[in-house]
Amino acid sequence: MRGPAVYLSLCLGLGALAPACGPHVSPDEVMAPPAAEWWLGDWVVDLAALDHVESFRRLPPEAQETARALISGARWRLAFDSRRVHLPDGRLVPFSLSRGDAQGAELALATGERLTLTRTGGGLFLSTHDLPLRRAD
Repeated sequence: MRGPAVYLSLCLGLGALAPACGPHVSPDEVMAPPAAEWWLGDWVVDLAALDHVESFRRLPPEAQETARALISGARWRLAFDSRRVHLPDGRLVPFSLSRGDAQGAELALATGERLTLTRTGGGLFLSTHDLPLRRAD
């Protein structure tokens, strides 16, 4: 698992993303996703589920509190439509499915980045960033 330094750098970066979080998948862009594309839609960090992530639990309490404040203040979102991903930094990037089934998916972004997603009981786990996600309200 990633160390506490990853969360700190992530959270510091998230604070700078607040104004960039613009494009989101609208309801008319995403109808009911096919079973094979269960990740489609808008996702946000599941703050309640962070307590179950080992790298987050290893952070000192002050760092955990700061991380939560930065994540919720930045209104971090990750959104997928059938052809593109809307990244939290404001980029709209095409992707292709490099591996996927009912429990997990690996998406290859046109930028060369990869996103590894795992389906959980409460939502989605973004393995490449060690973040639990839930559907956006």
